[in-house]
Amino acid sequence: MIDHRDLRGVVGHLVVPQIVALIADQLLGIGDTIAVGALGREPLAALSAATAIFAMMIALVYGMRAGLSILGAQYIGARDYSGFGRVVRASSVAPFALAAVFIAATVIGGEAMLRALIGPLPVLHQGALYLTLRALTMLFIAYEIVTLSALSVAGDAKPTVHVLVVINAVHLPLLAVLALGIGTHHPFGIVGAGISSLLAECAGFAYCVFLVKHRSDLKILERLDIDWRLARQSVVLALPEVAFLAAMLAPDLIMVGLVAPLGVAYVAALRAINVVAELSFALPGPFGYAAQTVIGQRLGARDRAGARWFHTRAMRLGTIACLICGAGLALLAWPIAFVLTLQPELAAIAAGPMALYMLTMPLKGYAVIGISAIRAAGDTRFSMIVGTTTSLVVLPLAWIFIRAAGLGLFGVPLAWICGWGMRVALTAAKLHFDAWWEREPLTLSPPRPRPVPILEGERGIEAGYD
Repeated sequence: MIDHRDLRGVVGHLVVPQIVALIADQLLGIGDTIAVGALGREPLAALSAATAIFAMMIALVYGMRAGLSILGAQYIGARDYSGFGRVVRASSVAPFALAAVFIAATVIGGEAMLRALIGPLPVLHQGALYLTLRALTMLFIAYEIVTLSALSVAGDAKPTVHVLVVINAVHLPLLAVLALGIGTHHPFGIVGAGISSLLAECAGFAYCVFLVKHRSDLKILERLDIDWRLARQSVVLALPEVAFLAAMLAPDLIMVGLVAPLGVAYVAALRAINVVAELSFALPGPFGYAAQTVIGQRLGARDRAGARWFHTRAMRLGTIACLICGAGLALLAWPIAFVLTLQPELAAIAAGPMALYMLTMPLKGYAVIGISAIRAAGDTRFSMIVGTTTSLVVLPLAWIFIRAAGLGLFGVPLAWICGWGMRVALTAAKLHFDAWWEREPLTLSPPRPRPVPILEGERGIEAGYD
């Protein structure tokens, strides 16, 4: 159980490990981008398209954890650990099933997907093999998502960092050997990068198995049966989140096709922008997930005042942090673009749009942390609504800015700024009119009595809220 009044502790135990984990997770894509960029513009363009497709697929698998994060937090808040174990087991079904569907889709139609986005490049076949290899990693990633989400919901996000350290420790050396041929003089290019990712995720999967076996207190392996009622409830909660992520990521995928007529250089430069766009979630995402976890625990414990108290302060702190971080990344846009592409021409194309994109960071901070309370209370449908609305704003504006107005890559951040501005407005309205704290918890059992005093230093204080 997390002490919600200790904001510094929440940041240290949940937010910071998640930030480090997301950055470490991005090292996989960053390493692939730098290695493949060294091979030329066409391989980098193929990587850009393949990564956009994979990002859509893995995000939908990732979205299936929403049911676990909501139900699990409330069961932890109610101190029902047997129920928590049932939730974890039940919530593992959907991610594995969705991963299997996506693997089959890439094996059958991976090359056709890439051709539809970027046309018949000479390296198209190698790009399709890379996409298939990345898709195969989803079976291992699905297990990692369930395991690490369960531990994080229980208040320990540090294993996420440990797993990603293991994955990167395997991936980065293998990337140099297999993709670039360092030490062997037999580079496999973009296909080698895919093989490296697959082997690295195998290592991460093995470490997650070890973690689960050593957390018997959470009762994840107390039994091996599946509670299909809970599995259905988890899917029902997760489906709006999956739809939300699909709506949010569809513009990124379509923008590759919108940029493709501008030339290979622009598609390659778009990859650098997308890498930094993904990194920009490394602050609002962890703040939002931590807020959702803590608020879910408070609601499970029937502590409505504590849930509202924490949400207000988390929104203020997170939004300010996102604003400062966005300004720093904007100032470093050109050096970041050069490191990612290793080509001054591509860095010059990407730097300006990349800096402009950072205006979305404070918008993301407010919107993501704001919606965490709605989600913690069990309403994931609103996520679907705002995601769909954002896409309805971004997609036509992207076409107007990129094609009709001829703004090139600057059309990408401009469309997203408008989209996230719309999402902030919808989130603010929802928080104003929706008394989310009054909803009944989703747990099946009442909470055990909680201690009356909350320790602050060496003296007890009453559980009141200022």
